[in-house]
Amino acid sequence: MSHHLGLSIGDAMAEIVEFVREGPEITVSAIGEWPVTAPLTDQTLAEHIDTFMRANSIMAGSISVALSTSRIIVHTFPADAGTTHPQWTAAARWELSRILPGKQSEGYITDAIALPPPPGRSGVEVLSVSLRRDDIAMLEAAAGASGMKVSSIDADIFCGETIYLERSPGGPPPATLIVMVRADRIEWTRLSGRVTVRYGTRPLDGAPAEDAIAAVLPTVGAVDRIMLHGPKAGPTVIDALQKRHAAKAESLDPFATMAVPSTLPLVEHFMRTPYRFAAAAGAALRAEE
Repeated sequence: MSHHLGLSIGDAMAEIVEFVREGPEITVSAIGEWPVTAPLTDQTLAEHIDTFMRANSIMAGSISVALSTSRIIVHTFPADAGTTHPQWTAAARWELSRILPGKQSEGYITDAIALPPPPGRSGVEVLSVSLRRDDIAMLEAAAGASGMKVSSIDADIFCGETIYLERSPGGPPPATLIVMVRADRIEWTRLSGRVTVRYGTRPLDGAPAEDAIAAVLPTVGAVDRIMLHGPKAGPTVIDALQKRHAAKAESLDPFATMAVPSTLPLVEHFMRTPYRFAAAAGAALRAEE
């Protein structure tokens, strides 16, 4: 038996989930949320984590964190075929120095992976993720105040992808578009089976999320399924997409293959909008006890 704790820090709200794994079986043991206030400090975050842990008798010894991309720099750029991971990372750091003025890029830790090139291009497409060193220190201090360690930190869009891939009943179809719907933008990843092949983001600029998703679809090729999660992935967006597109659109329920006891505090409230907890649940899957 192992205990896993995942925290997602969004633009306006933070969601947190603990579950217990016994072999392939997962039971949700605690779930909660709180408003995110600015500035986010290790002290305020530690208070929220500690309150949640005490109220729910949390057994996990580590926490995995999903951060909103408002706090992380995620971007893609082309690279030559035959380049290696150290070369991708070095190129990503150089690209970051072009985005940030002066020496601000030195305050970030960057990693990169290679994706297949878009149609019609050669080489590879590099996806880089840059975390602020100050945020890493803040998260480690907040977790440490509750006697925990941070096991991983990633962008929430990719943690949502994790829960989809690992707990999707029947496995993922050949082509999936996973979309995180926020108040001001969408972010998406295009999967080929279990492999991420594209990433992108698009501002809403006051338009409905379904319009932004519709604008993305012609650029990613045919998809079998559109999975939505995030704070604004409500049924209105799903219904609008289903009326306009052949691909099946649905919300990503991270708890669909988990046992969720009815005795958990506010569980009925949280289960009305489970898609909001996809990133936190995905982060929990990455946590090490």
